[in-house]
Amino acid sequence: MSLLKMTLLAFKSFDNPADLLKPRIFTAMFNPASYKVEYNFTKDRKETAGDAAPTAPVYAISLRKMSFDFLIDGTGANGDQRIVLLETRKFGSVVMPEQKALLDFNVGKDSKLSLPKLLLVWGTFMFTCEIETYSVNYTLFSQLGIPLRATISATFNEIIAKPKIDILDSFEVPEAVETISNVASFLSTAFTATNSVVQAVNMARTEDLNSLRQHITIK
Repeated sequence: MSLLKMTLLAFKSFDNPADLLKPRIFTAMFNPASYKVEYNFTKDRKETAGDAAPTAPVYAISLRKMSFDFLIDGTGANGDQRIVLLETRKFGSVVMPEQKALLDFNVGKDSKLSLPKLLLVWGTFMFTCEIETYSVNYTLFSQLGIPLRATISATFNEIIAKPKIDILDSFEVPEAVETISNVASFLSTAFTATNSVVQAVNMARTEDLNSLRQHITIK
């Protein structure tokens, strides 16, 4: 069985078919050992005061915020050697606006920047989002001071794709996918063939991908 690696696909937008044809892709070297899901609740502080403030009624619940750590190892100890600086730069190029947009912004040509729309894929896990923050912690260096190991800590804010992708609310398949050797290539091909996020994800849901093994429901 091939190991499914978490993959980030970046698009300029979800609603323009032309933007879905060539996603920028980052595939994790190692899958995260864990991840954190955060919800924020907005309370109406005007209705209560003093000691009763913590019990103020909630009038808004944010979309999910998810945090992951991605380890990059350049020592080759696990049989897969990566160039750490290139991998961290590639991650930034996927989650940040394109280089030209950043250059135009820095010289004052554009007053606002639009973050790319991201699709995080890991087996049957799919999450549409934008980057909120990320940091890189370098922990091992060569004799020349070249980083040999790094951890990318990233936080993503959920966004709702338009049109809404129902599969993200209720992903029901008879069994889990046993082998998807290159999920990024599959989804990229699906996007190209269908010109639609909705159709592409539904294709991923219904396509016969071999060796499905357990019932999974994500709500």
